[in-house]
Amino acid sequence: MVIGAVVHSIVISEVITIVTSTDRMSQFIEKQLNIVEAFCEHTQLPRESQFAMKDEIKHRARSVISSFHEDKEQMKELITTGKYIPRWLLGSLPGKMFQGRVLRNQLLMGNLYLPPRLPCLLAVNLHQSQFEAGEIVYQMHDFPFTLFMVLRGTFAHVAVPSEQGGVDTPCEGEDPVVLAKKLSGSGQKSGILSLFPEMAATKPEHQDGAARTTNLYPYRLIGCNSYFGDVELLRSRPRLSTVRCESQTSWVLVLHKTGFAELKDQFPQFAALWGYASRGREWTRTKQLGRCKIGLPYRAIAALQIQRFWRSPQRRPSNDASNPVGEEAVQGSATGPEASIQRVARWSAVTAKKRYINSTSLRFMDRDVSCEGGHATIKLQKRVDKLSEEVGGLREDVRAIMQALNIQRSPRAGAEPDDGGARGEVDGTSRAGAIEGL
Repeated sequence: MVIGAVVHSIVISEVITIVTSTDRMSQFIEKQLNIVEAFCEHTQLPRESQFAMKDEIKHRARSVISSFHEDKEQMKELITTGKYIPRWLLGSLPGKMFQGRVLRNQLLMGNLYLPPRLPCLLAVNLHQSQFEAGEIVYQMHDFPFTLFMVLRGTFAHVAVPSEQGGVDTPCEGEDPVVLAKKLSGSGQKSGILSLFPEMAATKPEHQDGAARTTNLYPYRLIGCNSYFGDVELLRSRPRLSTVRCESQTSWVLVLHKTGFAELKDQFPQFAALWGYASRGREWTRTKQLGRCKIGLPYRAIAALQIQRFWRSPQRRPSNDASNPVGEEAVQGSATGPEASIQRVARWSAVTAKKRYINSTSLRFMDRDVSCEGGHATIKLQKRVDKLSEEVGGLREDVRAIMQALNIQRSPRAGAEPDDGGARGEVDGTSRAGAIEGL
């Protein structure tokens, strides 16, 4: 009897929960449909557009209703005041929100100390959104309102390929319903596609507006745990490119520009880092845009990028790059020991120049992101001091090398013309001593 009563109560509670959640979902959908219907009547939209908007709301209602929209200000106050949520509990939350995807996103990556309130406040302003393959997230010349953090799937900047490089262009006159059903990466077949038969693009069977998007191909991929849409928000300018969803059923976390502006005001050191990162990301995008000379699907683009990375000179072992003062520098080459010493001197000078430039950029970065008592200033100052010491040591090495070269080139007074053996022995000793000084 007792066990039966307990099981019955559990079943009744589950039924009540399901009915309550279903009723909440119905109320939310009904409210949104009424708003859309009033908007369509106000703007005199045709019935086709009205039905399409209602269908999309019904389709996406489950992901929208699961998002946190109510009482955001009260939750922000609980996080910032620290009156009701202790510090130890607040520090354990970021790694568990959205299954830890927020903390692993590149938006929060960096060398700065990450305060736990930053990801918590970021999560309050986020809501999930779903995209299908071929759906345009935003297009060129749109005014930016949101930033996107990728949870699952692949997105890409798309453009029109040409012999001189890709050309960013908007997708004017697109039918969003047909566009969402279009297969991504459709286009012409090339030599690389013979290695990937499953990637060979075929022309989709649809007409009208979607047919005009077949000339757009991906050139920069955006994968999981990455983000996009930040460049235009930070520069307060229209969208510079068109972004399209490439994989089936992709999910993102959407951050509105008001929430992004609040985070920049509350965490100025991260605002400066986001600015530096956006400039580097935009430079990389424009560089990849110049390489877009033939249309390929996004899987072939990914394969080419992986091959280019593994075949790059930076990954090949090189004696000159990894060990410029190697056996050849010590024993001498076909052109003599002086050429080896000169090569070492040039390498030291170039390395010193590069490190000096890096230390100078870090000083400017430290000046921009410094805040009184902040961890950013301490870490950056330590890095600048360390680089300054290394540059000073490299300068001393270059000075010693140049002095050794001057000794070798100076006239040898008192030496006999026929005393070649003694002169060679002295030259070999001085050169060996100069190299050992490195």
